[in-house]
Amino acid sequence: MEVYKTEEEQLDSIKSWIKSNGIVIIIAIVGIIGVFGGRAYWQSYTHGNYESTYIQFEQVRALRDAALAGKAGDEAFNAYVAGIDDLKQANPDHALTDLAVLKLAADFADKKRWDEAENELRWLESQQVEPALESLVLLRLSQVLFQKNQYDEALTVISKATSQDDDYLPRLKELEGDIYVQQKQLPKAKASYEAAANANIEKGLSSPALQWKIDDLTGVE
Repeated sequence: MEVYKTEEEQLDSIKSWIKSNGIVIIIAIVGIIGVFGGRAYWQSYTHGNYESTYIQFEQVRALRDAALAGKAGDEAFNAYVAGIDDLKQANPDHALTDLAVLKLAADFADKKRWDEAENELRWLESQQVEPALESLVLLRLSQVLFQKNQYDEALTVISKATSQDDDYLPRLKELEGDIYVQQKQLPKAKASYEAAANANIEKGLSSPALQWKIDDLTGVE
């Protein structure tokens, strides 16, 4: 039985896939567009756009590394935030931008700067992010809202994602259970935890912490 893969590992795997397959996807698109003409222009523009975005993404990653270094101060972190803002303005519809903004939201959350984390995640929510990232965005947004005690809003966000059968479904349902516990709706909490456990079983995953939560609600109907 596998345990949860961390979000960091999943983000890195998505980034590697984009890096490995981005040019292949571009070539396929160019081939389709070429049937209708304009191939040379499209090939030049799209290839350049991908490469420039990747270069800017790597620059932002360097700013992030500097901002999160042990003795880094507010100036370094502000430079990192400014780099993300530039990336969003230059390439708002790129998967690498989505990944960078997700990282920034997580960094704000680590600093307990919940409002700023929410702002970044709301921006992502408004974008057409890659399908592989949709539920992760909603999970992180609902987690931030949970920390802000905005339980009803967090449940609304979760409801947008739980119809999808993806890797984040168990965690979304578990968070839903946590919210219901805070709202003293224990039967609903138990049902959500059990749904999370069943989703784990279907995916070959396990979570001892989740089982403890279910055990704590033994006898609740």
